[in-house]
Amino acid sequence: MATGSAVVVRDRLHAALLAYSGLAGAGYWVQWFTDESARTSDDPAYLEHNRSFVLADAYLAGAALLAARQLWKGHPSAVPLGVATGSAMTFLGLLDLLYDLQHGTFSDRSSAARLEASIVGSALVLGPATMVRLWKARARLAA
Repeated sequence: MATGSAVVVRDRLHAALLAYSGLAGAGYWVQWFTDESARTSDDPAYLEHNRSFVLADAYLAGAALLAARQLWKGHPSAVPLGVATGSAMTFLGLLDLLYDLQHGTFSDRSSAARLEASIVGSALVLGPATMVRLWKARARLAA
């Protein structure tokens, strides 16, 4: 079992990852809409599809930042906020994964395709890990 200081360090690291993912998600959309370098295609169907993610990704970014703040402080509300964040992250990661597999995005070697793969991979690792870790920490955080 980890000591109290080790738990705090792990919580702070987890909080930093959540905060980074929230800020990176917002940054992705700024880049996607301003310089187009994050786009993997100019196909109108792709552009329309991606534009439908903006509100859901804004929700995810907000939830991630709130969960990060509460986890950093050791507040019990980090648990439901983290579960909401992890669930949204997993759901959106799976949607992206299926779309990208159906459209061959990962066979492209462009920087936009590599960015897309890193976003999907991160979401599908950090999302479930956040749900599991914070659920297991609920009693500790409530104490």
